[in-house]
Amino acid sequence: MRRVIYFVALIWCAVADIPTEDQRTQVVEFFTNLRESVDPPASNMMLMRYSLELETKAQNFLDICSSTGLDRNILPKDAIQFGGYVDQRGLAYVDMLNYYASERQYYNYDQNRCTRSCSVYKEMVLATSTAVGCAKGKCNPRGVSSNRNLTICLLKKTEWNPEERPYRRGDSCSECPDGFDCQRK
Repeated sequence: MRRVIYFVALIWCAVADIPTEDQRTQVVEFFTNLRESVDPPASNMMLMRYSLELETKAQNFLDICSSTGLDRNILPKDAIQFGGYVDQRGLAYVDMLNYYASERQYYNYDQNRCTRSCSVYKEMVLATSTAVGCAKGKCNPRGVSSNRNLTICLLKKTEWNPEERPYRRGDSCSECPDGFDCQRK
């Protein structure tokens, strides 16, 4: 009996945690609120949805990371990754998103410049991104002797030059593509 319990515990420790339905809803609502509140308003901001495919890719990245360390080269090429380490159980998804969204204060849209680091914020409000997926798990970064908990989200990557503005200024929904409806604004 002890062997079975030990084996189950070992498997549980090695597997990335995936969000609950409530957490997935919170992640989407967070992105929706963040993207609705950009200043100046965006004319071409697309609605964000939760992607189980990106969640699985995040989980796979963390599963590999737990044995090889953090290697961004194994990330899917069609995704932008951001996240943070903590020593306990891992950041709550919305707490991690809030941390990166706080970079907003360093971004000047008119000059398209950051006074401090704000690249993740620009990725979070990239108008053409439409999907996000998240996971938590253990990861052993090179040079660190013990596993640390990592909370990450992947955004569906679209063609975008980071030197460009993440969205176009204008009335909300004024540039909705054909076949799309304005939602919430």
